Amino acid sequence: MARERWAGLYAYNQSDAQEIGISMERLELWDNAADGPGADADAVTSYSLSVKQPGTYFIDFVASVDGPNSSSFVFEVYKNGASIGLGAEVVQPSAHHTQQVSIIGAYALKSSDVLSIYVRADAERLLTLRYGQFGIMSM
Repeated sequence: MARERWAGLYAYNQSDAQEIGISMERLELWDNAADGPGADADAVTSYSLSVKQPGTYFIDFVASVDGPNSSSFVFEVYKNGASIGLGAEVVQPSAHHTQQVSIIGAYALKSSDVLSIYVRADAERLLTLRYGQFGIMSM
């Protein structure tokens, strides 16, 4: 029987907002972190996921986001502080118009690699992560 090898960050029913600027910054609105059995990955902080065993990992980020202004947000997966070229843009046409964002992919990772979600906006904006999930699972 195959064992589960995953780690994830979660946000549920958030009302807190994070100020996002025009430079990429780490998304820090997570409520909870969890690790699956198997010890291949850890939710090491409330903002990042760490790889313990090398291999190919499935990466998944889904979220419902909004803010008090019409705006554009770019979300990217970062490994060890640098973009891996996996991301998505969300355009919020009006204030408090909840938008869905999804990033799905697979990536070869080494032991001790750390993954985070980074985000930037078209101007100084507030971002609320109503619901979010960021996870990795070894394949």
